[in-house]
Amino acid sequence: MAKILHLHVLPLISGSGLNTFLTARGLKALGHEVDFACAPGGRLESLVRDNGIGFIPIRNLVHPIHPIKDLLALWEIYKILKSGEYDIMHTHNSKGGIIGRLAGRMAGTKTVIHTVHGFAFHEYESWTRRMLFIFLEKIFARLCDALIFISQPLIDTAIRLKIGDPKKYFKVYSGIDIGWFQKGNGGQTRKNHHVMPEEKIIGVVSKLWDGKGLADIIKAFAALAINRNNVRLMMVGEGYLERSLKDAAVDLKIADKVIFTGFQYGIPDFTQAMDIVTVGSYFEGMGRVVLEAMACGKPIVATNVGGIPDLVENNKTGILLEPGDIEGFKRAFEKLLDDEKLARDLGENARRKITRQFSSDFMVEEIAGIYELLRHKGTKGQRH
Repeated sequence: MAKILHLHVLPLISGSGLNTFLTARGLKALGHEVDFACAPGGRLESLVRDNGIGFIPIRNLVHPIHPIKDLLALWEIYKILKSGEYDIMHTHNSKGGIIGRLAGRMAGTKTVIHTVHGFAFHEYESWTRRMLFIFLEKIFARLCDALIFISQPLIDTAIRLKIGDPKKYFKVYSGIDIGWFQKGNGGQTRKNHHVMPEEKIIGVVSKLWDGKGLADIIKAFAALAINRNNVRLMMVGEGYLERSLKDAAVDLKIADKVIFTGFQYGIPDFTQAMDIVTVGSYFEGMGRVVLEAMACGKPIVATNVGGIPDLVENNKTGILLEPGDIEGFKRAFEKLLDDEKLARDLGENARRKITRQFSSDFMVEEIAGIYELLRHKGTKGQRH
């Protein structure tokens, strides 16, 4: 068994945060010695500690680029790796990958692995910023023994931009606890939020941050709700955009039809309460909420970005749109609300597509297998 350090940047229960936590928990259950390093504070730290996983705070690890703190964080991680004598350093997030991979090589850690949950560059950024992050990804890809991607489109991007050696690539979907989602109690959630039986819920599960297309969804819902009294919009999550989104709902005269739940641990109960699950993101590594909706048998209206089309087949398991297509979102909502059979068929097709390869148990088994391969046989990737 191996001694492993996982490095995640922010202590948030996000897609990458849950992926890293479930991986660490699963590896610990398999008998590995696992520690979880992250910026301190936040719900992710509590979740890690509550599950008996060793938590190591990296006090200078922050999200924005900060040269002084970044150097201090590098030094912190280097000392942890040297004193801990870890067999494997497994990094997550773009910034975590840059600092962590460098620290791993400086400390002489035997095996260094990076999971690509999404790239820090995207088409909506300036050319200069994109080129900088592509350059950094190329440089630091050389410092690891394997690159794990959570979706095929991320691999396609890496190949196109010549990021790393394709022989070191592995694809492992960001798995979920399928059974947990299928057992969610949506009926009680609807009652708790005073949703009438005849009302339909269009739902969002997301960090309330930029890039998630949340203002687009509010606008599309407002256009939809003008002539419909039996629809509600439920936004599950927290973030710095919450106040502005609430103000937008007031300005659009739909505040009484929009439910802001704040952060919730029991996501399956909320997903099961929804009639349609929607994702308006402008960029996504995979779109974990899409998997969760599929496990619950919900029709999905989502943007055709990142790893989402790897999961959603247009007009078979959901409806795909371009980011920012407010009118398209409105029409898609109308289509599914007016055609209950179509909505039901899309949801059932989505549920059937959720096989064991999308489970957290399978994800952990695949990652453990990659560890063994690298420790004993050298790198032979290309599981994609």
